[in-house]
Order: sequence, then structure tokens, then C-alpha cells
Amino acid sequence: DADPRFLPTPGMYSYLGVALARTGDLDGAIDANLAVLQRQPTNIGAMRNLMLLYRDKGEPAEGIPWAEQAISLTPADRPDELAPLYELAGQLYQAVGLVEPAINALEQVRAIVPTDINTLRNLSNLYNAQENDAKVLELAQALMQLEPGNFEHPLSAALALRRLGEEASALDYANQALTLAPEAERQEVVELIEALNGAS
Repeated sequence: DADPRFLPTPGMYSYLGVALARTGDLDGAIDANLAVLQRQPTNIGAMRNLMLLYRDKGEPAEGIPWAEQAISLTPADRPDELAPLYELAGQLYQAVGLVEPAINALEQVRAIVPTDINTLRNLSNLYNAQENDAKVLELAQALMQLEPGNFEHPLSAALALRRLGEEASALDYANQALTLAPEAERQEVVELIEALNGAS
């Protein structure tokens, strides 16, 4: 600022953005990353930073255009770079209530990292909100493979099957959930089993 002959580089603005974010100055960090993009319009790192900053600032809608631009600029043959961008995009879409785009983004993550438990859980919650029980069942079965000792997954499968009208299969999963459930969680499973037995 003191010397007009000195031209800050994009890298310096990037470092400034990190420093400002660490001190809690999110607005300053946003301005620093925008300054990077003024000088390097295709800097995906700065776009990702803006996604994070707008998310953390509670303004997810402002981050969505940067998410979409970053994804469009990242080559398809770089899945390790695409996965975190899609994951962040999913968070931003979800935060503004755009369920279908959030699902699409997280399905992209799932295609790249099919064993990511957080992605599968988030997808299950979104499909639950849509009452898409076939997808809820599919995800519950995938999660059972990854976390075989977690009662929540067979319970989720049982509930989805019950809504699909497949009480016998639902009962099998409910009994499996009961064998895994901790004492504090057993009552919910017992009530489901009783309801399924009454329906059969």
C-alpha cells in the first residue's frame, strides 16, 4: 500500500486471505480471494476458498456460483480434485434448501469415493426427505457393509422396507438392528418389531 511501484502477486493475496480468515475477518478474506481472481480468473483454489468462506459466513447462496464455476473448470480426469468441490457444493445447495442439486452433487462424490460414510449418510438423509425409500434402502445396505456394527443402518433399511410395504423383509432387518442396538436405543426397535409382527 505504501509503495505504488509494488504490485502484490496473486500468491500474496492468497496468503493474506488465509491470515484474515484465521483472525476471523471473513469479509477481508473474501476480498483477498476476489483479488486473486481479478488477477487469475481461473484460480480454482481461490474459488474453493470463497465457497468455504461464504459457507462459514452463513451466506451459502453467494458461494454456489463459485462452486459451479470451480467444478466446470476442473477436468473430469482429476477425481481427487473434483470430489471435495462436489462435496462443498452439496453443502451449499443443502444450506439453501436445493435438495435435488445437493443430491446430484453428493452422488458425484459417491461415484468418486463410494465408501465415504459421511457422503452416504448425507445422501440417505436427503433421500429420506424426498421419501425415496428405494434409495434409502440402497444406502442403508451400503452403510451396513461399511459399519456392520451400527444398528442405525439395518433400522433405516427396516423403516424403508416397511414404507415400501415389504413387512417380512423389514422384520428381518429390524431383528438385526435389535441385536446391535445399545440398551438406550432398543425401545424404538422393539416397537418397530411389534408393529411389524402385528402387520404380518
